[in-house]
Amino acid sequence: PKKRALLPIKNFHCSRSFIRFIKKKPFEVTINKKFEEVIHQCATINRKNTWINNIIEKKFIELYEEGYAHSIECWTDNNLEGGIYGVSLGSCFFAESMFSKKTNASKYALIHLVSRLWKLDYKLLDVQFVNDHLIQFGVYEITRDEFRNKINHYLKKTRDFYSFDQSKE
Repeated sequence: PKKRALLPIKNFHCSRSFIRFIKKKPFEVTINKKFEEVIHQCATINRKNTWINNIIEKKFIELYEEGYAHSIECWTDNNLEGGIYGVSLGSCFFAESMFSKKTNASKYALIHLVSRLWKLDYKLLDVQFVNDHLIQFGVYEITRDEFRNKINHYLKKTRDFYSFDQSKE
């Protein structure tokens, strides 16, 4: 595309009301506990049409098995309520899709993703395009050439998505 949308990692915007919501810790958060289920839910929950077909699901599961794709899941009472998945390369994270069965679950997963990326010093969070949902978080667009320059630079800066975890969950 001529333009690409990014979310700021260091200057991510979160409303005061959502910060209050976060402090209540309404969800348990896990990483890569149910990757296959997250991608499947992203394809089916609240969607009439989706670009996530069986071939794409299989390819992303292969990327997950190779350690490149990751999911963040939000749970209540052992029920998967929301999540986000994407691909980590270098110091870039390419968010692909998210879903929510319960109000604010996908936002909560996104906040946890951004927090992880910030703590691990990732440099770029690609979200592909601007939409109404992402505007509240400070999404912005850059040109194709700017995007290429950034990813060419940031792909060289290796990050470990798990580097502060005791174990891979």
